Amino acid sequence: IYLKRYKAYLAAGDNENALKYFEKYSALKDSLQADKSYYNIDNFLTKKELAEKEKTIQSLQTEKEVIVQQNKQKEVKIKKLIQDKKQLDNRLDEIKKKVKLTSQELEILRKNKKIKELQLAKQRTILIAIIVISGMILILLFVILNRYRMKKKISEKLEEKNKELQKAYKQLDHLARTDPLTNLSNRRDMLEKLEYEKHRSRRSKVPFVLIMADIDDFKYINDNYGHDAGDYVLVKLSNLMRNIIRKQDIIARWGGEEFLLFLPETDIFGGKILAEKIRKHIGNTKFEFKGKKIPVSVTFGVSEYNNKLSLDECITKADKALYEGKRKGKNCVILGV
Repeated sequence: IYLKRYKAYLAAGDNENALKYFEKYSALKDSLQADKSYYNIDNFLTKKELAEKEKTIQSLQTEKEVIVQQNKQKEVKIKKLIQDKKQLDNRLDEIKKKVKLTSQELEILRKNKKIKELQLAKQRTILIAIIVISGMILILLFVILNRYRMKKKISEKLEEKNKELQKAYKQLDHLARTDPLTNLSNRRDMLEKLEYEKHRSRRSKVPFVLIMADIDDFKYINDNYGHDAGDYVLVKLSNLMRNIIRKQDIIARWGGEEFLLFLPETDIFGGKILAEKIRKHIGNTKFEFKGKKIPVSVTFGVSEYNNKLSLDECITKADKALYEGKRKGKNCVILGV
């Protein structure tokens, strides 16, 4: 049976099953030889057939060895393929990881790019805002500067006008307080200064002196030498007295040919000394107008202000002393007692 199946598989080309049944046949044969039944079996086969069978068996063994060798080679190849497959799988995993990392990196790069774009957009917006704000600031500064310049110009003009007004006020005040002919203080200015000095004298309890001076026969000078000559006498006499008195003393044209001198911190005897000094200096001065000599003399009345008298009383006292001097012959100094 084994031999028939062997032949059938061999004819069919199924070497693997043919080899399997041949091995069974060989095992059976060996067992029969041991039982001395071999010869009985072989009696059924011719020698030629037996030789062919042995040749076939050798061929099958050779093929078996070849198949075994091939199987080993296949196993080696399979193992190698498995190893290669593992390596490829590992490499594929690595590649996948790398691809995954690359994808993440790309995503990060995209996000970074987007962030940079947003930052750039923000910077552009900020830059535009800065430019716009800077432009507005420049415009505002220009407007402010322009207004400042205009205001400065207006202020300078106003200041100039104020200076002119102050100058004009000073000139008006000077004119209001100054005699235009002699450039001395006038009656109004002297009264204001005396009012201030009156309070100061009361506080300090220090007296001051008033001297009333009047040009003798001034009407005669105007009538005989002319009013221009009279004006000349008034101006020259004013300058003469101004050069003799102290810096703190004040002289005013009281009216017409009358003058009032104010001597602060001076008693009546000091006033008399100054009045005599002025009188003598006038007597030694030459008055000449248009080649004509003009006789000029002055009479003086001196009074001292103290807390017992009012300012008007003190002025009246000096005036009375002046007219007493006129009655006594003029060109003298009389004390108001």
